[in-house]
This record gives sequence, structure tokens and C-alpha cells, in this order.
Amino acid sequence: MGVNMSDVITFDCTSCGMPYRVAASYAGRDFSCKKCGAHLCVPQSGQEAGFRVEPEVELSSGTEVMRRMTPSGRQAPVNPTRVFTRERETSQRMASVGAPGRAEKSGKGVLIGGVIGGIVLLGAAIAIAVVLTGDKTPDATDATTVTVDSPTPAEPSERDTLLARLDEGLDARELVALLKEADGKVEDADLAAISRRMVNAISAEKGAELEDAELLALAERVKASADSERLYMMVIARHRGVEPVPASCLQAREKLGYSRLELTAQAERARGLAAAGVVEGIGTLDDELQALLKRADDGWSPMSDKAKFDAIVEQLDAAQTRIDQLRREDPFRFKLATARLEFSRDEASSIGTWVSVARDPYVIFVQLQAREDQPGAERRLRDALLVAEQFPAFFNAELREDLELKRMLPSALPGDEREDAPIVIKLFRSASYWHAYLRDHGYGDVDAERARTFTEPATGHVSMVYDHDSAGGTSNLGKFIRALVDVSMYSYHPHAPTTHEEDENFRAYNAFFLDAWFHTAISITNRASDTYTFMSNDPRAARRLSVWKKPFAKDARDRFDSFGGQLLSVKDFVTCQDVDAIRAAIVRKLESIEAWTEQDLMVARQSANLDTIWRGYAVGLFAFLFHWGPDGEPRYREKFLKFVRMDLSGEVDKENPVPAFEKAFGLDAAGWKQLEADFTAYQAD
Repeated sequence: MGVNMSDVITFDCTSCGMPYRVAASYAGRDFSCKKCGAHLCVPQSGQEAGFRVEPEVELSSGTEVMRRMTPSGRQAPVNPTRVFTRERETSQRMASVGAPGRAEKSGKGVLIGGVIGGIVLLGAAIAIAVVLTGDKTPDATDATTVTVDSPTPAEPSERDTLLARLDEGLDARELVALLKEADGKVEDADLAAISRRMVNAISAEKGAELEDAELLALAERVKASADSERLYMMVIARHRGVEPVPASCLQAREKLGYSRLELTAQAERARGLAAAGVVEGIGTLDDELQALLKRADDGWSPMSDKAKFDAIVEQLDAAQTRIDQLRREDPFRFKLATARLEFSRDEASSIGTWVSVARDPYVIFVQLQAREDQPGAERRLRDALLVAEQFPAFFNAELREDLELKRMLPSALPGDEREDAPIVIKLFRSASYWHAYLRDHGYGDVDAERARTFTEPATGHVSMVYDHDSAGGTSNLGKFIRALVDVSMYSYHPHAPTTHEEDENFRAYNAFFLDAWFHTAISITNRASDTYTFMSNDPRAARRLSVWKKPFAKDARDRFDSFGGQLLSVKDFVTCQDVDAIRAAIVRKLESIEAWTEQDLMVARQSANLDTIWRGYAVGLFAFLFHWGPDGEPRYREKFLKFVRMDLSGEVDKENPVPAFEKAFGLDAAGWKQLEADFTAYQAD
């Protein structure tokens, strides 16, 4: 059946010039060019073909049509079938856009309406009709006999076909294959979409049983996108915590720019430097290292953290250099800083106001009195600070070296650091503060009402009350001197207690006369101007004993002036094992003196009187053993210190210390006789 030419629209592809001939009923329909694939629209009868466009088209002056811009910035093609409102109102003509490369009409414009612009050759129209129907292009003589039902739908492009497969529910391995197939055939944005879908699938399938090498290769393929990092992290996650670290894991970390940093070691170093308390700001560096540790992945850190880590290590190196310099040039300043830092962590430091005073090796923390400042506290403690300056020289020269003492406290420190640690003394402003401190630190069983000082096990810290004193501070000074002696001998004792339980059962010496009086004897101090002599050879001690051994006599108020003989010998002190035994030895001696009546003995037997007697003899005995000699040189000091050294080492039997004493002094019967005679001679001086 023939086709009426008035019912046929002929036009060319505006892109490649491919001719088309279709029925007029298809005007306005879209289709793709069979030759070049351009998206076309069948024009109205008498119009030229055009690209399919959005409806918003503006009409400028004259016959030129201005095209709307697409979101991408490209100029959108005009819809050749659009009828502009203004033109429809005034004319039946329609505006058209000519195909690219086609010569423009004259300046008078193109007639629109019933006139068909550009008569198309009959042969071209026949060819168009054949293309739309899919038949072989007919000859020009057959053009009027071709019937066209509709334009052939556009076939999908290769890109569309590849992207359409993303909606087919592919698994990870199928998506891997799709990515490889699409490479070079689609745009970069499309490849990114495929790779993202692929990585999501691999992650959801826990690696999809892909080998490390496959994951690394895929990461390299998509390295331009963030999906690359996810693939590397999958390899790393597989081997987290595994030693030795596989080469594939190392490769993944290197690709991500990760480095193995010594974060833990440097954090421990920072804590140690901060504990020294010498260089400020180390605590902040430790905090920063802890933050890096939290971000690290199995000890590996990103490049940004490496730069920060290197900067922290540089600061730690500078702090270490500073500390080493202080240790060499001003070691006690280093000790002082350490002690201050430690005390700042003690709860007691927040109760009241404290200041610190250093007298090597002592660091003395003082709780200020009301309205007192540091200069005022130092004035109040003037004599105590003089003693603290001078006692170490005596202790080191006369006791520490001869007794071969080594620092045992603080027990938490290794030996070399222990020797350099400061000895801490805490002086409280009142008994109530001191009692609360002892209770809070687990020493509530200490009789703080009777105790003068308390030395803490393990740390070796000593504490006491140093308050205002109506007698000019002499009572406080005596307690302070005893505190220095106790804390020094305690800290250097070979069996120094390290727990409160050990301290409760601690006995410094096995021999009673050492345990009862040795520290007291050391505390006996003579002061000449501002110079103190410890374990003083006070001549008053010998004079007292020489008076006591004169014939029995009383003063006008019926008090004993003299006892009628020597009441205690050296052997009495060595053999007695407790206070009761030495009291009994005094009573026996008094009872042997004929001048003593029963009434006199009744008075003398009172414990306070007996204690006065034996303590007076103890002062004399220690002065004798440490200082006395007929030519002015101590005859027995070396032997006495040998006995003390034997006692400290555990060679003295508590129940029978005599053999050890005889060994230390080299005594036989004649030796004992000479020793007692010399003690009597001391009392005659």
C-alpha cells in the first residue's frame, strides 16, 4: 500500500546527516539515530529535526533561540517541536533550529507554519524510511510505497549495559570481575561506583576468601579512591596481633603510611622523667603519648602521628639531658624536686599550708603555723636546721662507715637510687594534724600521745610535731635530734621493716643495752655557739657517777646525794635482757650496802627512781665506750662499734649476748677485769 506524501515527514539526523522518512503521526516522538546514536525528536510536518530538550526555552530578539544551560554547564539543545506562546498567538509558524554545519537562511529569518523548511530529496526520504523500518535502503522509485509504523527504540550502550549489572545482586568476586571488565570502557566516576560496591561486598563477605595478594592488587587498582584504604585495612585486620607480622601486612601498612613507633617505651620513659619532678611539662608529654597509644593500631601509627611522636621524643631527650646535667652539677636539687613531687601527691599536703626546706640529705616539710610564712618558719626552726646541716657529717664519719651501713629504705627503689634518695622529715603544726596523718596512713595504733617521733616502714619517712614552745623550743629541738638519729639508723638498718606488720615486731638490736639506749646516746648533743657535737662526751655524766659512788648521804631535804658505791657494772648492762632485770640489779646492789635502811630502800625501789639511776649509768657507759681513754684516745670505740655491727648482722644472741660481746672486745677473765676497772676509772674523772 502506498504512502501519501502529505502524511510523511522527512528529515535528516542533525548530528551525522542520516536521512529519515516517517509517518506524520510520529511527530514529536523521541528516538536514537541508527548511525551515530544521537538522541533525536521527530519534527512536526514542515519542520527540521532537532535534539530533545527541556521545555524551558527562552526566545530572544529576531529569530534566534537561546538555549537553557544544563546543571553541568553545557548548553541544552532546543526541542524543535516546542511552540512558543508568543508565536502561537500571532502566527501559525514554528521556530526551528537547523542541524549543525547547515548553512543559515537569509537574515529575513525562516518561515514557520505551513511552509516546510528545506525540501528533502526523494531518495533521502526513502532511505530514512528504510532505516526506521530496519529494511535495506530502497531505491528512490520505492520511496512512496514504504510504510513506517514507528521509530526503532535505541539500543543500550556498552556503558549502560555494564552499569546495569550493578543491579543484578552480584557477589564480591563477580564485582571484582565487573571492575576488571569495565576498566577503560566507562568513565572514572563509573569505575568509582563499581569499586565502592565491590569493596562493600568484600567487607560484608569478610574478605570473600580473597588472598592477601588479591586484596593488595585490588587496592592498587583503585588507589585513586578511598576504597583503596579499606582494602589495605582488611589485610591488616587479618593479621592483627600476629607475630611475626606477614609481609603482606607490612606492605599494607607501608601503603597507608603507617610506622611502628616505640610508644609504650617512650610513655614509660616520660613517666619516669615526670616522677623526677625536675623538668616541668613532662606530664603533658605523657598524656600526649597515651593519646597516640590509643590511636595506634597494634603498635602502628599513621604518618601524622609519627611526626608528633618524633617531636615528643625530641622534648624527652632535652628533658633527659637537663636531668642528667642536674644530677652531675647539683644532685641534691634533683633529690629535692623528686621529694617535693612525691609529697604533693600525699593527702597531707592539702591539709594546711606547707613549705619545704632542704638540708642535704634531708628534705624537711613544715606545716605553717597561723599567719606564718616560710621565712617565719625557718626562723622558728633555726636550731633544728643547724642540727640537720651538721648531723650527716657525724653520722657518715663515726657510724655509717665503721658499721658498714647501706641504705635500705625506701625499699621500693633499687640500691643505687636508694642511696641518693632524700630522707624526708614531716613537721606538723599540732598533735591533732599529726594524729590524723598517722591514722589516715594506717598507723592508728601508734600511741601519738606518748610517741615523740614515728618512722614509717618501707619509705623511711619520719614525722613529728614541731610547734611553738614556751621554753624557747628546747623540747622540740630534742625531739627533732632524736628524729634525725632514728630515721638515719632506721633507714640504714639491714633488717629495716618494709610493712607495718614487720614494724610492729621490729627490734633494732638484740642486746638490751643497745636497744634501750644506743640511739639515745647518739642524740646526746653538746652545743658550742652554733656548732653541735653528737654522742657528746659530756663531763657531767662522769661527775654524776663519781658522786653517786661516794659514801651514802642525803641532802637537807632527805634526798639521796650519794649511794655508797658503784651500783651497775659493764657486765650488768651486757647480761640484762630487759628493764626489770636492770632494775633488779640496782636493788640487789643497794641492799648490799649497809648504810641503806629499809625505809631508804622502799623509796629507792620506786620505778621512777630506779630508772633515773640506770639511765644515768647508761649515759656514762656509752660515753665511756665511745670516748674514754687514759691518753685521750678512745680505747674501746672500735671494739664497741664492732659489737654493734655484729648485733646488726644477727650474730648476737638476745638471750645471751655475752659471748658476742667478749668476741668483739677480745675479753677473757683478765680482759673483763680490766674493762670494769677502766669503767670505774672513768667515774673518778
